[in-house]
Amino acid sequence: ALEYLLGMLGRPQVEGAEPQSLVQGAAEIERLAQEQFDQPFADLGEAEREAVLRAYEATEPGGRWLAGQLALLGEALLGDPVYGGNPDQIGWRWLDHNPGFPLPPADKRYYLLPRPGTTEAGKALIEPAAASAKGAA
Repeated sequence: ALEYLLGMLGRPQVEGAEPQSLVQGAAEIERLAQEQFDQPFADLGEAEREAVLRAYEATEPGGRWLAGQLALLGEALLGDPVYGGNPDQIGWRWLDHNPGFPLPPADKRYYLLPRPGTTEAGKALIEPAAASAKGAA
């Protein structure tokens, strides 16, 4: 799941998963752990980690952040491995799921393919707004 999350941070076109907010949420959890227990979050026991997460969940941004992490965890564990998660189909084996065939090859991941009107993955040839403004001038 960590590899998938790190991969998500590098994909600028991911909707709903703002890389900066992912990092800021983790930093806030670390700050709360230091404030409440004077220790890094990773060094806390299970009950202390739960207390920190519950405290963050009680805040409006914290609740959104944790819900987003759960969604990403689900994607990481159950998504098609070709998109960077579910290594060696571990989540599918856990559910006794038999995926459809054929699976796309790793070099055909959606975020690696050029988008319509682009030369590179995620890079537009001409931004629509800029093209309209130039045409009107």
